[in-house]
Amino acid sequence: MLTAERLFERQSAIALLDHVLARLRDEFSQAGELLAFDQFKSILAGRTAEASYAQSAAVLGISDTAAAMTAGSRLRKRYRGLLREEVAQTCAAHRETDAELRELFVILGC
Repeated sequence: MLTAERLFERQSAIALLDHVLARLRDEFSQAGELLAFDQFKSILAGRTAEASYAQSAAVLGISDTAAAMTAGSRLRKRYRGLLREEVAQTCAAHRETDAELRELFVILGC
């Protein structure tokens, strides 16, 4: 059972992830790549299978390899970067960012 404090921490962590996802969506939208974002956002939650890459590639009119590169590399890398930026804003010192990220993952049960 979650304590009230742990529940609050979990809700705050989820809100942070939602905020980061919204920022990433905005970036893809501004770059004219909203369709690609919509096709691949589930990969960030680990819900995309290889078959989904092929389906998304067909929707986007790109190769399976290009789809995997977009989703597997670019999207994840930028998401991690934005998450790090958001967490760093809450830290007094830059060196605390990694510790805060580890705590975030503990809170989320990752």
